[in-house]
Amino acid sequence: RAAWGMSLAHAGLAIIIAGLVGASSWRTESIQVMRVGETVEIGGYSLLMTGVGEVQGPNYVAEQAEFRIERNGALVALLYPEKRFYPVQGTPTTEAAIHTTWLADLYVVIDDRAENGGIATRLYHNPLVPWIWLGALVMMVGGAVSLSDRRHRIGAPARRRASASSAGRPAAQGPGTAGSA
Repeated sequence: RAAWGMSLAHAGLAIIIAGLVGASSWRTESIQVMRVGETVEIGGYSLLMTGVGEVQGPNYVAEQAEFRIERNGALVALLYPEKRFYPVQGTPTTEAAIHTTWLADLYVVIDDRAENGGIATRLYHNPLVPWIWLGALVMMVGGAVSLSDRRHRIGAPARRRASASSAGRPAAQGPGTAGSA
């Protein structure tokens, strides 16, 4: 079991490395000003901004956009990124909307309104980001499998067996002891 666990943990590390390489090498981003009804293509997805409105939160006011995400004409998800303002602190924040699949993450972020009436948007397609989390999970399972091997969990059982089997024999006498001639 220890060998299987070690193999699983190393496979998990390989999955993490693949996710890091994919996320850093093949990432695409699109920054533009969009109006309601406009579409942007990114990472094989079509993102249509279908609306913008104001929403009231428990302690903030937000401008929220709605994006319809499609792939090959089929609806994949609806995303709702927000630009929030917290009046008590006087702080604005942006809340990204994220759609995750086994192969990629898709992020949509809105920013301030532009002079032409549109909204500045940032769209990111990050392939293999979920593999980073999957690799960590595989490493954790590998560690648990390794720990289930009693030989490695409880210290040195082989030493105890060796000392128990030699208990019936007389101890070897070294130089300078009473039995040496």
